[in-house]
Amino acid sequence: RYSISIFKMINISKYEVNVKELRWNCNPKEFEFKDTSQLKESGRLEDIIKGQEIAKKQLKDAIRLRQNAILVGPPGCGKSLLANKLAEQYSAELQDEIQLTDQVLAYNFDDNFEPLALSLPTPKGSELQTDLNQLVNDIKNGRITKEKLSEENINEIKKSEGELEEQKKYIYKFLEKIKKSNGNFKFQVKPPEDIEDWIKSFFSSGMIPHVGPISMSKEQVQKIAERDIYRTETEIKRLENLLKQQRPEYLIEKYKAYPKVKGFLERVVQDLTENFPEPSSMMPQVTMQRQEDQEKELEKYKVNLVVNNSKTKGLPVQFIQNPNIQNMVGDVQHDPYGLGGRKPHMRAKAGKLPRANGGIAIIDELITVFKNPILTDYLLTALEERKVRIGGGYGLIGGGSSAGIETEPLDANCIIIGCANEDIRKYTTDKMARRFKHKILFDNNMLNTKENRMAYAYFIVHEVSDYNKNSSNREKIPHFSREGVAAIIEEGARFATRFGNANKEKYLTNILDAMKDVVQKAGLKALDEHSLVVRNKHVKQALADIRTPAIKEQINYAEKVKDGTIILHTQDKEVGYVNGLVVHADPFKTEYFGFPARLEAIVSAGKRGLVSTTENSKLSGEVFTKSFEVIVGYFKQKYEQNAPQYYEARLDFNQLYNPLEGDSASIATTVAYLSAFSNIGVIQSKAVTGSMNQRGNIQAVGGVNEKIEGFYRVCKEQGLFDKKSKE
Repeated sequence: RYSISIFKMINISKYEVNVKELRWNCNPKEFEFKDTSQLKESGRLEDIIKGQEIAKKQLKDAIRLRQNAILVGPPGCGKSLLANKLAEQYSAELQDEIQLTDQVLAYNFDDNFEPLALSLPTPKGSELQTDLNQLVNDIKNGRITKEKLSEENINEIKKSEGELEEQKKYIYKFLEKIKKSNGNFKFQVKPPEDIEDWIKSFFSSGMIPHVGPISMSKEQVQKIAERDIYRTETEIKRLENLLKQQRPEYLIEKYKAYPKVKGFLERVVQDLTENFPEPSSMMPQVTMQRQEDQEKELEKYKVNLVVNNSKTKGLPVQFIQNPNIQNMVGDVQHDPYGLGGRKPHMRAKAGKLPRANGGIAIIDELITVFKNPILTDYLLTALEERKVRIGGGYGLIGGGSSAGIETEPLDANCIIIGCANEDIRKYTTDKMARRFKHKILFDNNMLNTKENRMAYAYFIVHEVSDYNKNSSNREKIPHFSREGVAAIIEEGARFATRFGNANKEKYLTNILDAMKDVVQKAGLKALDEHSLVVRNKHVKQALADIRTPAIKEQINYAEKVKDGTIILHTQDKEVGYVNGLVVHADPFKTEYFGFPARLEAIVSAGKRGLVSTTENSKLSGEVFTKSFEVIVGYFKQKYEQNAPQYYEARLDFNQLYNPLEGDSASIATTVAYLSAFSNIGVIQSKAVTGSMNQRGNIQAVGGVNEKIEGFYRVCKEQGLFDKKSKE
């Protein structure tokens, strides 16, 4: 009952496609320019990103409504570029209408492992940091006292100041005498009357004081006098500053409009009253360690400005390229000194979510976050509470070094735009879906119209300009001739995932990241030939280089077929054998190549029905397994309507040992089975690809370019051509 020739049932010749229809050619003469140097680089969003009109509108709406969005599409289709451009555009529009905020971390006098988070309008954060740094410097240099100066203190300081002025005059007079004199000087150094004076002299100079007669040159004496003048003037200046010192209490008055900041400053003043440090300028030289310890201790009076918007124009926009806890939320840096080291609040560093507060954060590769439960929790907190804490319990799990330190919540009230490919749907929870109100899908293709072909030309202008502006690129690539532009556009047509539609409209790819590589490499090819412009041949050479790994794999396969290592027949007819077409990635998974695979079907008595060795050996993917079930359905509805059939038909992909995925082998598998059942041979010079449904209807085919090229190369190596294709 299976002795039916499928080639007699269907006249396949009427479906034959002319070779010229398989490739679309761009006519360079349609362009009015001679080369792209005549085109001005456009900064307009509409010119930079074409073919994503719906996505543009949806993302604009999301930003205007201040709602989060996920941009979904294949890598290189312009998700990040569109998000950045729209964010910059929106930021510029609101430049004069917004009040930015700074955020600082301050010492927590009640629990230093939980630094205080303070928020102030820009640029008050910078001012507070400067004021407190000045306070610490005044303390270190003795320009401020523990308590406010009394009248008696002021008089004593003025008296000391007067004595020092007299001392300075005396030293200046002595210095003038030295300059006018000739020869050496002799001095009689008396022993100190008090041992304490001797000890002080030792600690201040680090040397044992000399006792007895001493002789010095004019230069030595002059240097000592100049040093004494410097010390005297320094002390006079310190006393002057002490008289006009600005007490820390004035900071409380200055920042009284910000209650939390005011509360922190009140604790600073209280701590200074109770634990006033000794000025480091008064410490002896041999106590350097004590000075370092004091420096660390004084950090509690400083603040860490973790979000500084003083130089931000418009809304803050942050781009997170490799999302992790450190660059999203922040981290507390490791302190080699341990508990006796720097204060926790000074070691914290804010991530890009708090730095984007009030603006927009763009997260590239959002799927990285969704796959990681810890990152997901932090992002959900940011989305729900609009705040984040730096540090915390993630410790080594998140790659941090917070050691139990966790700040108070910092503001992170920003629009979050995530970029991801289609796989993100597998990891999107209901909670995440609710937080991202807008799910925006990007198109893989755009219509092949004259307007969009001109957009490709402007894209080339942008890429050439971008490459030449990069200071790390020593060589400057030339502009493209219109023939070179046409070659890039033809590659865009080849790369498109759709060839045409029901209206016979053709497509260009929207995935321009791959086109960027071709533009740059073609430019370098032109440079190597000292060409003033990039021509068609340079684009072809660049494409050949890019596809070298894939072409090499194809050549190796064809050579193995030719020498008989891989058995593949391309002549005559054979029963149960079909040449299917398979697409594989090169070793680096950057390019894809096609090659024929020999499908073998055998039939015997049995009860198992249709059997796939690929599926049984667990080398099949989910889609391949589904497609095989479709084939089973086809045979049942076609030949087992009235009664079950008892047979065992086994199918094998000869000499293929890698996992197989996809449904493109459905038709080839069905043809192989039918040939084995009917004992009718299949023409081996034909290769079969494509999928079908359970009723035998043919469906769309993927990877056609790679499959045709792969089978052509094998046939070429064997010297086989049809009469019609010889030319």
